[in-house]
Amino acid sequence: MVRNVSRLLFLSLLFVVGSTLSYAQDSLVWGLHGKTVHLSRITEVDIFANGDVAFCGSHDSLITFGDYSFRGPKPKGATGATSSSLFIGRCSADKEIQWIHSFAVADAGLYMHDMKLDVHDNIWITASAEGNIEFINGETAVLQGTGVLLAKINPSGELLLGKTYSGLGTRLHNYHVLPRDDGKCYFMGNHGGGTFGESKIPGGSSGQYSEYIALVDSDGTPLWGKSIGGAGGAVTASDFTYDYEGNLLISGNYRYINTPNIIEEGTDNPKEKIDGGTQMSAGNVGGSVRPVGSTGGQIHPFIGKYDPNTGEPNEVHCYLGGAGGATSSMIADDKGNIYVGLSIYGSGLNIKGTFIPGKGNKTMAIVKLNKNWEVDWFKSFDAPGSSNYADDLCLDGNKLYAATMVSQGRFKADKIDFTTNGVVERSHLTFECKYWLLRMVGSMGSGQNLVRSDERW
Repeated sequence: MVRNVSRLLFLSLLFVVGSTLSYAQDSLVWGLHGKTVHLSRITEVDIFANGDVAFCGSHDSLITFGDYSFRGPKPKGATGATSSSLFIGRCSADKEIQWIHSFAVADAGLYMHDMKLDVHDNIWITASAEGNIEFINGETAVLQGTGVLLAKINPSGELLLGKTYSGLGTRLHNYHVLPRDDGKCYFMGNHGGGTFGESKIPGGSSGQYSEYIALVDSDGTPLWGKSIGGAGGAVTASDFTYDYEGNLLISGNYRYINTPNIIEEGTDNPKEKIDGGTQMSAGNVGGSVRPVGSTGGQIHPFIGKYDPNTGEPNEVHCYLGGAGGATSSMIADDKGNIYVGLSIYGSGLNIKGTFIPGKGNKTMAIVKLNKNWEVDWFKSFDAPGSSNYADDLCLDGNKLYAATMVSQGRFKADKIDFTTNGVVERSHLTFECKYWLLRMVGSMGSGQNLVRSDERW
């Protein structure tokens, strides 16, 4: 999930919290590291049915993992801040690399965003793309502006499908993917005004800050598209998944959502669905009147439930209050629980009566919501020097995996204190960093502590 393409150097962390036989603090199980130069990063991780780990990312020149090395289209010694190649890899649960390679290159830019596995362990990937694009199987595509790249790769690393789609006049990079069991696939992307297949997509705020959800057939043919923010909407989606009933769950950040079935949390409303055209105050007598679904310009998080056949919203929970915040990732289990990665702004964020404290400017947190959308537990992380985002979450049945990034700083969680050791020589624009996949096991909890549980969570 690339959030800021101006970042030049990252250390990716993958850590795991899960059940143990005691209430011990989190502990490191293993690490996989690789060496890279220039603009490169691990972006997404997911777990195969046998416990192997899929990982992917973007890079621009040479990247090395153990005995595996490959080079992007940029020559040795080249500098710059444009990623131009996408890589995918698979390693076993005991960190032995099975395979890793680059599968697409472009002359203008490629940035990995999202990866999900389907029921057959095929790997689906979305990325932002621009320019002349060449896939590893020899197929080519051309995008005049920023658009979506969709790829399907089998468990052995063979490219099965590579497609690109117009970005509908947008300039932002933010794309996500979710495969279906029938071979079709959803993805989300930023939009202005335009069409996707036979669906007409309205323009968002300034033609940039809005998001659409699309469904394509197994061969990548567009079926339909639906705006998440609606006409004039100012929305950025951060992740989506299925809930326990098969509905689509979408999390993101908003300044204005123009859709039906909004439920505003954190204001003096009765927590019921409200028509999107309703005007209301923030709860204080004499307060300014604003449309429902508007924050007045601040960034606040939302989580919505959507119809999987049409993309229509069933209920959209908008968390309004305090200094705001942003969602960064989300996953759900088969019991109706939802796990959300948040960046908390200022002193904290109120979610349905539970206050999640912040520790200054931005604080990374992971929150568990039950099927009634109430907070069961949350965990805040003091991570100076990190991105302050939990960039990816996934479940393997009894553990929750989370990924974040640290650049020339420290990551602190309970007794874990991890310090980066990359080298930066800004005057010469040369960069060196180590990537890590970290797996940690610890206790689960209520409140701010993670305590163990004997059920899937």
